[in-house]
Amino acid sequence: MAILIVPSAEFPTIQSAVAVAMPGDIVEILQGTYNENIEVQNKNDIIIRGKKTESIGLLAMDQSSIGINIRHDSSKITVQNMNIFNFSAGILISGDKCKLIDLGINNSIFNGIEVRGNKNSIINNRLIQNLVGVGFDGDSNIITNNVFLGNTAAGISNTETPTHENIIKTNSIGQSQVGILLNAKGSSNNKFLNNIIAINASGFIVKNQCNRISSNIIRNNQQDGLNILSNNNVVTKNVINVNQNGVVVVGNKNRITNNVIKNNEFEDIINTGKGNDIRDNE
Repeated sequence: MAILIVPSAEFPTIQSAVAVAMPGDIVEILQGTYNENIEVQNKNDIIIRGKKTESIGLLAMDQSSIGINIRHDSSKITVQNMNIFNFSAGILISGDKCKLIDLGINNSIFNGIEVRGNKNSIINNRLIQNLVGVGFDGDSNIITNNVFLGNTAAGISNTETPTHENIIKTNSIGQSQVGILLNAKGSSNNKFLNNIIAINASGFIVKNQCNRISSNIIRNNQQDGLNILSNNNVVTKNVINVNQNGVVVVGNKNRITNNVIKNNEFEDIINTGKGNDIRDNE
């Protein structure tokens, strides 16, 4: 294992260190603002991190570029302890088993983080004023303990690519058009646990099936707290209050049980679907 210091005589840029890093190496970035974008290609098991006690910023020279692009041929890449500003996308992960930890990602034209690979972990990050905080299209990713604030279109969203077995838990999501938006109709078996979804235009919109939505707080959203447009979802043990409508169910065969759904402005529950099991809610 080697520690490659940036900047140094040998490595004046982050990219110059990443280009030669070998498995087990650490690219350690010292305090400063770095006007570059980073390509991580054909790399395995390296860490790119800002020094813990110092302020490190990655700033776009060209807003059409990606801040850190982890290619599909790379895996087990950790990016940690830095701030990333003004890119088209802050970080794109096409590889697998990567970790993004303790990052601040602001003012991306599109997604702060776009996850296309599988089994990646997005942990303890701050995603502020991007178009979308995190867009996820891969499988078996974990998105946990992040703060999403003021992301214009959505805090967390997936696109039209089906995605499965992701876990989204203990995040705080506010001041977006939609807190969480699940678009891809072929997606299934994603879990949303213990999130706080508050002060958005709409709280949570579900267009795909077989998701588990449990123990979330969904409150103070201007429109619907939870809008279920699809089938066979399980909604349990959530607190859904002080929205315009609490839960709106258009899909079929969903189970909505043991929730606290009250003090919503118009209706607590609106059910226009068929075969939904709605019971034991307060």
